[in-house]
Parts: sequence; structure tokens; C-alpha cells
Amino acid sequence: MEDSELQKKYLEFQLLDQQLKQTQKQAQLLEEQLVEIVYTQQSLEELKDVKPGSEILVPVSNGMFAKATLTDSHELIVNVGSGAAVPKTIEAAQQMLAKQLDEVQKVRVQLAELMQQLEQGMLARSKEISAGA
Repeated sequence: MEDSELQKKYLEFQLLDQQLKQTQKQAQLLEEQLVEIVYTQQSLEELKDVKPGSEILVPVSNGMFAKATLTDSHELIVNVGSGAAVPKTIEAAQQMLAKQLDEVQKVRVQLAELMQQLEQGMLARSKEISAGA
């Protein structure tokens, strides 16, 4: 194999490696999103049992909470995007989360397939580089 072909295969290998690393980062962010959705689903399930008038902790920021008194344990205010928030029942919020979870899991499968394709491409280029060296 000529030096220019070998160089081309090496550049292809590097590009595949970069794409794999980016895809792995996306997969990690997706995993974090999955954990957040599952945690929220569990919190909503627990909220069903909290009686109105109970004192609760409301997150203000990461690791910071304010004490509050719950007035309604059956309705939530849900951000629906573009700065808009609407009231939803816990059941409606759980359905919304279930759809999000399903969508995220589909993307997760797609990313796993993409990572496998990239790894196979890298393996093929690696073999070509080794054979040409």
C-alpha cells in the first residue's frame, strides 16, 4: 500500500475515533437523562401518598431546598416549553414521562447501533493500516 493510501486510512481511522468519542458522550448524557426520568417517575409515585398540608422540601437549585407546605398533591405545574407551564395531574405527568422514557430508549438503541458501526469501521481501518505497513 502506498504511503498516501496508508495516510488516508489512518485519517479515516482518526475520524471514526472522533465520531465514536462524540457518540459515547451523547450516550452518557442520554443515560443521565434516563436516570432523571426514572427518578422523577419514582418521586411522582411517592407524591401521590403525601397529604395536603404536609411540609415538603422543594428544590431551589442543586443540593439546595426550601421548606414548603403542600396544598394540592394531585396537580402539578409542568413546563411544556417556550417558558409556558400548565397544570397537569400526576397521572398525566406520568404518561408524559413514560413517552419521554420510550423516546430516550429508542435513541439509546440507535446510538448503540451507531457506536457498533463506528467500532467495526475502526477495526477494518486498523486491519488495513496493519496490512499496509
